[in-house]
Amino acid sequence: MKRILIVFLLMLSPVYGQDNVLTLKQGLQRVLENSPEMKLARMQAQSGALEINKAESKLGWKLNSVISAEQDVSFIGSPTDRSSVTAGLSKPLSVGGEIELGAGYTYEDSKFGFSSSFPNPSNSSRADISYRLPLGKGRGNVEYHSDLKDAQAQRDAAAFGYLGRQDTMARQFIELYHAAAFTRRRLEHARNSLNRSKRLLQHVVKNERLGISEREDRLQASAKVHTREAELKRLELTWTQQRSALNRMMMQGWNQEFTPAVEVAEYGSSLEEVLANIRARDPYVARARAQVEQANAWISNRRDNKRDTLDVIASVGYRDLSGELTPDPANNQFDTNYSETDTVGSLSIEYQFGLDKRGVDAEFMQAQLDYDVALEQLTALEADMEYNVSSLHVEILRNQETVVAQQARFNAENAKFKDGIFRYRDGRIDTTRLLQYEDDLRAAELTLSKEEIELAQRLAIMSLWRGTLMPADVAIPAKGDNK
Repeated sequence: MKRILIVFLLMLSPVYGQDNVLTLKQGLQRVLENSPEMKLARMQAQSGALEINKAESKLGWKLNSVISAEQDVSFIGSPTDRSSVTAGLSKPLSVGGEIELGAGYTYEDSKFGFSSSFPNPSNSSRADISYRLPLGKGRGNVEYHSDLKDAQAQRDAAAFGYLGRQDTMARQFIELYHAAAFTRRRLEHARNSLNRSKRLLQHVVKNERLGISEREDRLQASAKVHTREAELKRLELTWTQQRSALNRMMMQGWNQEFTPAVEVAEYGSSLEEVLANIRARDPYVARARAQVEQANAWISNRRDNKRDTLDVIASVGYRDLSGELTPDPANNQFDTNYSETDTVGSLSIEYQFGLDKRGVDAEFMQAQLDYDVALEQLTALEADMEYNVSSLHVEILRNQETVVAQQARFNAENAKFKDGIFRYRDGRIDTTRLLQYEDDLRAAELTLSKEEIELAQRLAIMSLWRGTLMPADVAIPAKGDNK
């Protein structure tokens, strides 16, 4: 795209030199990097990105173990020493259900054995694998998937919230930056007008000495000079205030000097193109979409909570028992070594039914209402976005036409003033008329500069909305991105 660079390098005095030109993009980058508010928002966005890890960790393996040693009394009253070690692994599955692995070892020694057919001391071990299959509540692991969608929505909302805060601060900086640029432009015009008024005063004084002009003309021209000097001082104060405010946003020294450089690019985009571009990246609309997805995830979770619990649990494993038997000659039992291993299994059904479901019903209705609210907010934001973009698009087109017209006006007023200077020297117009010409030229200068600055500001805001003004340092999550 062809670019027209309008740079206001205002050389009003050494303090307004060209040593430190500040473009809008440079200023915005400093705000983004140095602002404490943006640093805080960036950390919040980074924190929101960790929600995915929290949700995915719910499918991780869990290890539990118990080591115990105790002294107890058996059911026949015999003192017993017992030591045991048990360990287990469990993992929820994304498709629903849970798998568990378990193992254990126990050593037991009683002072008196209650039967010669039971080893004492004894060593027992076991190993099991079981699977829980939900047929009601928890089927398909709705809780995990809704939590994952909720985490993704929180991550997206945090990221887009940061980008929204970035856009808000950038909008504030753009408005202040262009206001300061207009003040610098007005300073240049005030200085030019002051120089013209001083030259005119010199002509009036010269003509008064020649008897061509009256004392009243000299006083009128002198008053004009003093008016321009007072205006220049007032504008210098305004610039100092605006410079301090901009430096504060950029976290620079309050009196650090710089020269605004306002860039105006040609604008030839269609409204449909602009709307499509902004609709795809507008952080406020995108955040509202994420909140709709989050509310939808809550509905799925609350709907699952309304179901009854019906689980089928199947397990299989083995048991091993070994030790020493008490010799029993009466029963021809002389071998004291004992070892036995058996395979075991089980199948069970668990059912739970809530007698009072008013709580879960209320949570489900609240989730539906939250979804409706989020959807209405999204619709309102999309409508506002389209209205604001359309309005700004038309303003830019009209602003471009106005700049062309004001440029023509300025050229005409400048030619009129120059012609007035020659006519004044020939005595064909009086001082009052020439002062009026100078006022007309100054008004045309200010109006043209105002329209140029407003056009630059509108184009900058449009570029901000389209995401081309400055790069975002927090990645915008893609639709469906789970990482």
